[in-house]
Amino acid sequence: GTRSEKAHAAMTTSGRHHRRRTSTSSTRSDKEQKEMSSIEKEVIFVFGGEGCHGAETDLEVVKTSPAWGRCVAALKKCGYEESVVASSLGKHYGAESVLATTVINVCLCEVWRAYGVEPTVAVGHSVGELAAAYASGIYSVEQAIEVAAQLGSIGASLEGSMLHTTVEPESTLAFEPLSLAAVNYKSAAETSVTLCGAREAVEEWVRGDPKAVKLKPAHPWHHPSYAGGVKAPCGAASTCRFVSATEPGAGAIEAEHWDKWLRAPVAFADALEGHVPKGGVVLEVGPHPVLSESITCHLEPRARACSMRRGERSVAFALSQRRELSRAIDDVRAKVLETAAAAVGRADLDWAAPLGDQGLRSVDFVRLAAALGAVLYPGLEPHDFYRFASLAELDAGFLTTCEPSATTVQQQTPQRAPTDGVWHVLGVGLALPGGVDSMADLRRALLAGEARTSIDADAIRREGAALFPTRAEADAADAQQMLALVLARRAARDSGEALAAVADRSRV
Repeated sequence: GTRSEKAHAAMTTSGRHHRRRTSTSSTRSDKEQKEMSSIEKEVIFVFGGEGCHGAETDLEVVKTSPAWGRCVAALKKCGYEESVVASSLGKHYGAESVLATTVINVCLCEVWRAYGVEPTVAVGHSVGELAAAYASGIYSVEQAIEVAAQLGSIGASLEGSMLHTTVEPESTLAFEPLSLAAVNYKSAAETSVTLCGAREAVEEWVRGDPKAVKLKPAHPWHHPSYAGGVKAPCGAASTCRFVSATEPGAGAIEAEHWDKWLRAPVAFADALEGHVPKGGVVLEVGPHPVLSESITCHLEPRARACSMRRGERSVAFALSQRRELSRAIDDVRAKVLETAAAAVGRADLDWAAPLGDQGLRSVDFVRLAAALGAVLYPGLEPHDFYRFASLAELDAGFLTTCEPSATTVQQQTPQRAPTDGVWHVLGVGLALPGGVDSMADLRRALLAGEARTSIDADAIRREGAALFPTRAEADAADAQQMLALVLARRAARDSGEALAAVADRSRV
């Protein structure tokens, strides 16, 4: 053809190529979006190791855990009493401290699961690897406690100490006369390491290194001179991804795993960087958040929370962290709705609508309090549903009743009737059958079996509704409660001048 026809053909071909490239780019974008969506669904449980708990650690939330009873039974099987957990807090010596750390980690894992948060990845720092093995389904509670007892006993066979410091990013990681116990994180500015060895050598290092801090454990964990000899149980197949910081890349626990764990440095930075997805939701599970820098450097979470903090009330702290996390994932709200619906036998419960408007009564509040108060809202009582009309109000407002402020304490303290001075008894409210005008009439009716009373329930409910602040609360009251209030009101009204003469009605 002509030159212009060839030029047109070239332009058309170029256009087709351009459109094809655009289509390829669009496909790649869709793939990237799917990968991003998959990453956002990742929930990573990161378990802290030895040295996290302290004397001021509050165990209240730990004891609400569905795993607490199983942990206590497992401790007794290993020859320890329940009290070993509380008595070991802050001491970091011998097997008892390792057991306390493991029990706390396992129980907190189940608290978060009870909140509706399930891990897709589990990784632990040092002894936190035991709880990671539990969270991933490899170990049962009993197996995790059994291995913790063995590791603690072997660990206690060596006296020593540990320290934390930072070094230049390209350092050779040679620390004679100390040994490398862990590489915690690697950033562009520094590498965080934990060192172990003889107590005198650690103390001398701390004196000469302004960045070094002596740690609490009284043993040189992960020192190469440990003998080993752990009898590890056969684990099950994992139900979520297990990431080992002893052998990064290993997704299972082999027979020699814990002997290697005793002698090898914790490669925590490598485990996070190479084997845990970035950009997910990260939960630090342990008695105190000590892994924040590692999580920030290597995981870049879109949302994060921790479980406890030394010196703070554990239930209030956990609920505050749960509420923050619920802004990023819907699992928590879904768990509350699921638990509430099962308790009252209603699959159509609404999160925001008043429970009274949804047809729930005071008897339902008893069931709700029992189900939701076990773990989700510890200490929840049936009468709390008169303060929090909906599940949304409960979730937003219940936290304030757990916070140790003077205002909260004042709000929670009931107004008690005076115990001194004069009381006024004006009468007794009774619903009696017709024809009963005296005690003799009542006795006769009772003996004759004629003491049944016909009550207009609708009329009682209409009269009693005025005694409640809102219509929803009136609708939620059961028949017996409404009848008692109406009869008390009638008794006061029928007392006539006697009530009018009382100046302080709080004494009636």
